[in-house]
Amino acid sequence: GRIFTTLSSVYAALTSGSGDTLYACPGSYAMSAGLTWAKHYTNLVGLSAPVLTNQRSRFVSTATSGASPLLTVSANGCMFKNVMFSQEGSHATTAAINGYITGARNLFEYVTFRNLGALAVVDNSCRTLKLASPDGENYFSKCTIGADTVDGVTATNYVIEFSATNTGN
Repeated sequence: GRIFTTLSSVYAALTSGSGDTLYACPGSYAMSAGLTWAKHYTNLVGLSAPVLTNQRSRFVSTATSGASPLLTVSANGCMFKNVMFSQEGSHATTAAINGYITGARNLFEYVTFRNLGALAVVDNSCRTLKLASPDGENYFSKCTIGADTVDGVTATNYVIEFSATNTGN
């Protein structure tokens, strides 16, 4: 019954613990800042076909507005389906991390996390997905993590980083 025009405004309207669901129509939604998803048992569902990559319901940073991380999921028991988070910033610090998961028992299905910034910044600061939940139990089903090409510079680079001591994802 309500339509919002920005991710931050619709997220603010969700109630933690209530099962509220944010439905994202197909389109590309620019994010000028990172979002922390901290409301337990809330959901984000893209209203596009469930495909393995390049979902049509997209949340993207731009080359000048990269945020690191672009999405932080610190909530528990949430569902993310049929959406893409595309980190398109071109700075090794401000656009380094796309998804950062510290919450537990979340479902990610048909979700794409990718970093498309300038190829020259693909080094050890760049991570497409960082998993840091101490108890984990996050489930990734039919997800795409990373882009189809990576600039193989001389520095180490990561697609997924496990940074917790007991990450059971």
